[in-house]
This record gives sequence, structure tokens and C-alpha cells, in this order.
Amino acid sequence: MQTISLPQIERDYHDGEALPKSADHCYNAKELVVHPATVVILAKKKISSKTREQMLAEIDEVIAHLDLYNEDSKH
Repeated sequence: MQTISLPQIERDYHDGEALPKSADHCYNAKELVVHPATVVILAKKKISSKTREQMLAEIDEVIAHLDLYNEDSKH
């Protein structure tokens, strides 16, 4: 996943085009993999303020999904 392009990870994994259909409760677990992989892909680019903002936004999403994942696992 870390070797694909940014447009490809956005299309295939953020939007779920390459992933099989799964139960709703699997969504947050998938996001815990996809967002960090996106940060790695972004880190390979020339770091600009825009890239840094994108990386921080991806990390914020990981934290949000981690919180949701923890809530889901309590049920």
C-alpha cells in the first residue's frame, strides 16, 4: 500500500473501490490502516505546507477512527 500513488490510495482505499464489501463495524478498522499508509505516501513527496497539512489531517482522522473503533469494540 505504501508504494502506490496518492490518487490511487484515495480512489481505491479511501473511497473503497478496491476493497470487498464488509460489515459496517469493519470500516473503522480499515481506516486505521489506510490513513497511516496515506501519511507514508505523502511523506515521500516534497514536503510543503500543503503536504504537511494533509499529513496532519490524515493523522487526525486516524485518531477519530481509533476513538470510534474503541467505541464499537465495547458493544
